[in-house]
Amino acid sequence: MLNKVKTIFSHFKRSSNATAKPINYQERAGVKNPKKLIQDVITRWNSTFFMIERFIELEEGVRSTLAVLDTALPQLTLEEWCVLKELKQILEPFEDATRAVSGRKYMTASLVIVITGGLLDVHYAKNFLMKT
Repeated sequence: MLNKVKTIFSHFKRSSNATAKPINYQERAGVKNPKKLIQDVITRWNSTFFMIERFIELEEGVRSTLAVLDTALPQLTLEEWCVLKELKQILEPFEDATRAVSGRKYMTASLVIVITGGLLDVHYAKNFLMKT
């Protein structure tokens, strides 16, 4: 599924026509500052989170663009869109934790134990909710 997202992003990056369509879609929807898709970078795990987050944010524009493009690009099923949204929810606490321990104006080493405990709490809470 992530490979599909990356393939779609690669096409949007190479094609000015494909790049413009989601931006035009956002402008028609009244978005003042249209956003572009974000590419993940292999050396930064959180770039994958940002790629997923932006892809979901631009879902309607991406879907409408893919529907009108005459290409053999992969299409995400409704189930894959749902999985992508769940993956974002799973990764979000890790992004929050990464941001917290990446501070430059305060000591972060003392936060590691607290943040790790918080991540475990989130993990256990999500597992509990999934089982019920």
